[in-house]
Amino acid sequence: MKRGFTLIEIMVVIVVLGILAAVGLPKLFGQIAKAKASEIPVAAGAYMKLQDAHLTQKPEVGTWKSIGFIAPGRGTTSYFQYSDCLSGDIDLESLDNAIGLRIASLTGLNDCPAGSLWAVSMSPSNGNSVNYQQIFNSTNCQSLTVTWSMGDIAECSATSTNDNSKP
Repeated sequence: MKRGFTLIEIMVVIVVLGILAAVGLPKLFGQIAKAKASEIPVAAGAYMKLQDAHLTQKPEVGTWKSIGFIAPGRGTTSYFQYSDCLSGDIDLESLDNAIGLRIASLTGLNDCPAGSLWAVSMSPSNGNSVNYQQIFNSTNCQSLTVTWSMGDIAECSATSTNDNSKP
């Protein structure tokens, strides 16, 4: 009696492995993309906490000094470019809404294309407090940061509105 597998048995095993791979690989790549994007909420949370800590230290009501935020990797990581959009003293009364932190993807992450943006939008509340909103600009990136909302993200063009260097 000969021992071994028949051609049909081997083909069935290959088909089953193919089906498992077809179902499992997209899930695996989705989890890899989420893991890569997990640095975004951490960096945004650190940015908001640092800004809030600095807000409470500024004695003048209606003004706020934005601190320079050192993002992971000094502004660039393997997958993202971070930009601190506000600097210097900010007059909260004249500030309507501004992007404080802007994050651009350098590579595509599954369906989320390279160049997609995430941001922390800031608007004054009352006195020395600021409301933060976390937004992204591409619906293809929603699965990576599910607690963020869709919105428009401007370029980092906001500058200091109150210059303390003048006498």
